[in-house]
Amino acid sequence: MQRFWKVTVVIISLMAALFIFSAMSFAQGSSPLKITKITVTPSPFKNDDTLNFSVEVENPTSAATYADFGIWFYVNEDGMSKYIGTTNSAKLNAGEKRIVNIAQTYKVAKSFHKICFVFTPIDAPNEFGTEFQSCYTASCTYNPSFVRPMLRVPITPQMMVPIAPQKKR
Repeated sequence: MQRFWKVTVVIISLMAALFIFSAMSFAQGSSPLKITKITVTPSPFKNDDTLNFSVEVENPTSAATYADFGIWFYVNEDGMSKYIGTTNSAKLNAGEKRIVNIAQTYKVAKSFHKICFVFTPIDAPNEFGTEFQSCYTASCTYNPSFVRPMLRVPITPQMMVPIAPQKKR
């Protein structure tokens, strides 16, 4: 009986090792590129503005990127995520930082509560890097000039409407 358990443990261990090895061989890895800063113009922005973006991308490794790289741009507005587009840029050398102007613009909705701009660097063969996001919450400005004053009107007996007593059934 003890031999059965030893054989079972060895077989399960081999199967787990094969599974892990096969998963690692198909995984492409993650991009070492990092987005360190997002710039939004105009800033501050308001509803119905068209926004332009630029991001600062850094290659913190000691090797240049394999080829040109791209930056995916998503917007998450009030919980709804939307892909906006990809902007490509030339190869990034080791230790280099570069500002990339995003080709796509975004028109802010007429009303929103919270909006997040999400950027993800992509470089082959590593695929996706760490996403970087910048979130904004809508705020209101109180302007007392738009508030109408309340008028105090005294209640007079002529304004009172008599209520007839209800009959008992």
